Amino acid sequence: KVNQEIKRIENKAEKLAENAEHMEESERDELKDLKEKAKRLNTGLFISNATPEGMETTLPHTNGFFSAISSEQGLFNSLLGGSYKAENNANNNDMVLNGFDGGYVNSIRVSRHGYYGYVVGSVACFAQQGSIETVLKASNGTGLSERFLMLAESHNLGNRDHTKWPEHQPDLEAEYTKACQFIEGILEEPRSLDDLSNLVISKSGFLKINQYRNRIEPHLADGGKYSHVSLRGAASKINMQIMKIAAVLHLIDDKNTDGQHKLDIDNKHVEAAIEIANELLEANLKLCQDKGILGIKAEFIAILALFENDQKPRTERNIIQLCVKKQPFKDFTGLKSDLVRDTIQEMVNQRLLSKLLSSDGKPMYGLAQ
Repeated sequence: KVNQEIKRIENKAEKLAENAEHMEESERDELKDLKEKAKRLNTGLFISNATPEGMETTLPHTNGFFSAISSEQGLFNSLLGGSYKAENNANNNDMVLNGFDGGYVNSIRVSRHGYYGYVVGSVACFAQQGSIETVLKASNGTGLSERFLMLAESHNLGNRDHTKWPEHQPDLEAEYTKACQFIEGILEEPRSLDDLSNLVISKSGFLKINQYRNRIEPHLADGGKYSHVSLRGAASKINMQIMKIAAVLHLIDDKNTDGQHKLDIDNKHVEAAIEIANELLEANLKLCQDKGILGIKAEFIAILALFENDQKPRTERNIIQLCVKKQPFKDFTGLKSDLVRDTIQEMVNQRLLSKLLSSDGKPMYGLAQ
C-alpha cells in the first residue's frame, strides 16, 4: 500500500516536472509538496533496516513519528546498535526509549541535523528467538527491554505436513484490509502529536488497571516472582502496556454509526488488555527462565560452572563469594548469599553436588559421582 502510494506520487511529480519551464506558481508549490510527501514516505514509515542515527534523520519529515517493522533479526541489530564494531560502544537507544510514550527529545549532532520535539514510534519484529536476546543485551539497564512485549512460541519443526496447503480465509483477509485502511489517512495528512485525538479510559477502567497492579505488587518485593531486574521494570510499566493494548483493541472494534472511532474506550477492552498483558508477563517470566537469565536452571548452571576447570571440592563460603558476583545471582534483589546457599542444598538434594567434610570438619561441596 505504501509502495503504491509512493509510486503514484512520484509519477505525478514526474509529469509536473516535465513542464517545469512553463509551470505556474501553484504547480510549483504542488510539486514541492509531492516531493516532500514522497521523501516522508520513503523515510520514517515502515522501515525494515535502520541505525538509530539514520532513523533520527527521518523525524523532521514525519513530525516525530517512526515505524520499524521486519521479519528479520537484523532490525534489532541495526536499530539497537548491535551492529556497531566497538564492543564497548554505548547504544544510542534514546529514540526508541522516548518513542514508547511520546517523550520529548532534543538532539544536537556534529555530523548531521538533530531533532527536537516529541517522538512517537513502534518497533515490531517477527523473527527468530535470538531477537529477544538482542533486546535484553542492548537494554543494559536502560529500561529498553521493559518497553517491548515479547513472546516466543514453540516451533513446529519436525511435525509439519508439506502436502497440506494453508487454508485461504477471504473473510479474515477482508477484515484485516479494512482494519488497515486508517493508514491511508496517515499518508495523506500526517499530523503532529498535539493534533491527535485523545482516547479516554473511564474511572472504572483505571480502577480495574490499578486493581491488577495491586495483584502483582507483592511479587515485586525482594525475592518475589517478578523481583528480578529483567521483570520488575516490565511489571512496573504494565499499566502503560495495558492502556496501549486497550487502545488498539478499541480502534479495531469500536466505531460510531458514521464510521468514526469513538473516543471512550470501553471497559471490555480494558479487561481484555489486562488478561493479555498478564499472559505476556507470565510468558516473559518463562522466557527469562528458559534463557537462563533467572530461575533454578540458571542458578544450577552458574554453580556447576565453578567446577568446569577445577573439580576439586569447594567450601560453601568460596562458592557464595564467587557466585554473588555472577548472573543470575548478581541481579537478585533479595539476600544473594541465602539464595546461593539454598541453591547448593537443592543441588545436593538432586544429587548434582556431593556434601563432604574437610579435615577440620567444615562442609565442602564437589561434583556428585
